[in-house]
Amino acid sequence: MDLQCIGIEKFPFSWICCVSTGAEEPLTSPDENANELDEIQQAVGGDEKAFAKLMRRYQPQVFRYMWRFTRDRHEQEDLVQEVFVQLYGSLRRFRGDVSLGYWIHRIATNVGYAFWRNMKKNRHIRAGVLARMDIVTASGLPSPDRMDAETKSAVLFSLLEELPPRERLVLTLRYYEDLSNEEIALRTGWNSTLVRVIAYRARQRMKRSWEIRELRENDHERRP
Repeated sequence: MDLQCIGIEKFPFSWICCVSTGAEEPLTSPDENANELDEIQQAVGGDEKAFAKLMRRYQPQVFRYMWRFTRDRHEQEDLVQEVFVQLYGSLRRFRGDVSLGYWIHRIATNVGYAFWRNMKKNRHIRAGVLARMDIVTASGLPSPDRMDAETKSAVLFSLLEELPPRERLVLTLRYYEDLSNEEIALRTGWNSTLVRVIAYRARQRMKRSWEIRELRENDHERRP
């Protein structure tokens, strides 16, 4: 599994220097398929086989990308299905001024963001990813110097889970996708100034959240 290093200046906690990102490749066609526009037109015309070809081409990458939004396999599968449902409905508006991969990526981002907002709206509270991965034990969080890259990635995901959906989306695109403020603005439809403000607030919120965890851990260690 490849690792994407994140510098101190890009993350508020210096001990998290590397984050396991899973699949880093951009969501583009693995081979520059010259017939893709033809396949899109055929799919728009009702050719199910043409659309099936597009799905097979992009489904593995979409599946990996939706792992950014949930660590539950069933939810992940539902999100992937929703991405392609929305893709099918949007193909008539596709003009080829951007790559189909970029088009799908925007749809997937919107689907994931809507999923988070729905969770927040319905107060869907689940056990944190740290607990699900058995990272929290009777002795609390492991010290940073004893965390491997996968554990640090889980900690980051857990901290992101605590953020409001908009803040979580901005930092997810920043840390996991390595997008700039301008690229995030294009992906989300927000302006770059708003993205910078959201990112700043999100980092401060994450920093406070981590500090609270450390205080709880220290208090736990002081108990007889």
